[in-house]
Amino acid sequence: MGHWHTYRVTALLMATVMVAILGPINADGPPKITNAPSNMKVAEGNHVNFFCQASGSPAPAFNWERNGRRINSRRARFEITEAPHMSSLRIKDVKADKDNVTFTCVAHNHLGEARADAKLHIYRQKEGSPDLPAGYPKIDAQPKLRSIEKDHNALLQCEVSGNPKPSITWLKDKLPIDTTDPRIKITESGYLSISRTQESDEATYECVAENIHGTVYSYGAMIYVKVRRIAPKFTRVPEDVVLKPAGDLNLTCVAVGSPMPFVRWRQGARYLTPDNEDAPIGKTVLKLVNVVQSKNFTCEASSDLGNIEHDVQVIVEGE
Repeated sequence: MGHWHTYRVTALLMATVMVAILGPINADGPPKITNAPSNMKVAEGNHVNFFCQASGSPAPAFNWERNGRRINSRRARFEITEAPHMSSLRIKDVKADKDNVTFTCVAHNHLGEARADAKLHIYRQKEGSPDLPAGYPKIDAQPKLRSIEKDHNALLQCEVSGNPKPSITWLKDKLPIDTTDPRIKITESGYLSISRTQESDEATYECVAENIHGTVYSYGAMIYVKVRRIAPKFTRVPEDVVLKPAGDLNLTCVAVGSPMPFVRWRQGARYLTPDNEDAPIGKTVLKLVNVVQSKNFTCEASSDLGNIEHDVQVIVEGE
């Protein structure tokens, strides 16, 4: 009993220490703003984006306020886009008389809420020319639509001017691009480079130029990712083979296509390799051991573009 009591006390102490060090494992928590929206300066008549990120468990929902009043996203000038733990507020056709105010990101779950403010300053349009400070950013070359074949590289152009030299960022469908993806880079010249394009890269992209005077957005440019569709085709199949009694044999079958086909061996109607989502893709090897009887086998390659088959005879000598 004494040893058991000592073990329980020790285990309890260890658990208490772990909680003290690490905190409750998978514990729920109220939202915390991890990336607050920034103050923005923009020319009247353009659009602007505020971004807000927040932690919390359960993952927080977001809403936005304009001078303390909740924004109705159904209104034409306001567009809210959300991703996990992130929200974007886009204000279209900004107006100096209406939008020179404070906007607030509100992240909330059932445990509480977190708030972060950002101010919008709008350069009013004077008659004939905008009231913009010297050095305000300008987009000199807009990104253009691109149609790219899957697994090829895409490059979107964006050339800007301003003083000081503006920094360049990019948006994908109104949210910041994923800079943690090693395929996606912003070049020294500010171009957006995407290597080995995937279907998930198909989207509308915008270049954003910013310096101390303000921010300007390019036109949206769509990247279309073309996926080649090619019916299955065998590139390697075995010929008929004659085998000594009790011999061993490997039959290799390879097929290509786009999408890549499932490749399976069967004998008659019975599959010898998996015939579900675990089926080999592109290549399969049938291992025959201690063959004592002649048999016919069929390699089958299939995708949603069709099926092809190749028959092989395994003949045992002297049978």
